[in-house]
Amino acid sequence: MTTNEPQPSADWHADPDAPTGERWVDGSQRTSLSRSGPGADTPAAQPPTDLSSVAQPLDPAGGALPSDGPSARSDSQVHVRHATTAAVTVQPTKSVGIALLLTFLFGPFGMFYSTVSGAILMIGVLVVGGLVAGVLTFGLAWIVWGPLVWVASMVWGSMAAADQSKAPASALH
Repeated sequence: MTTNEPQPSADWHADPDAPTGERWVDGSQRTSLSRSGPGADTPAAQPPTDLSSVAQPLDPAGGALPSDGPSARSDSQVHVRHATTAAVTVQPTKSVGIALLLTFLFGPFGMFYSTVSGAILMIGVLVVGGLVAGVLTFGLAWIVWGPLVWVASMVWGSMAAADQSKAPASALH
C-alpha cells in the first residue's frame, strides 16, 4: 500500500500475493493472517479481535512461514493464543471405614491409604522409638510401645481420611 491510497477499513481484503485468497487488514496495514477466498470449500477464518495475539502462520512441518511475499500460503494454519482454562481434578473421597480397617490390620503401613507423610512418620516412630525404648528397658517397653503406635496409627489414619472427604477438590493436590 502506498500513502496515496485511501486507508482501508479493518476487514478481509483481496490478497495480492494469493489471487484466490484474502488477507486481514487491520485498518492501516496488511497482517500475516490470511484465508482462502469466499468461494473455497474450507471454512473462512474469523478475524482476530486482538491482533497482538496473532502469531506467524505455521507450516504443516512445524516451521514458521514468511508472512509476506509470494511464498506465503493461504491454506496454512494460524496459531492464535487463547485464554487459559481451569482444570478441576476431582479425586475420589477416602472412606473412613477402609482407613480404619487398613490401619487395624497393618498398623502404620495401613496409613498409606489416607496419608502418605503420616504413614512414613509413624513407621519411623515405631522403628526408632521401639529401638530406643526397647534398649533402655531391655525389651519390656515393646509390650506397650507397639500397641500404642498401632492405636495412634488407627486414629490418625481415620482422621486423615475424614479430613480428605470434607476438603474441596481444589484444595487436594
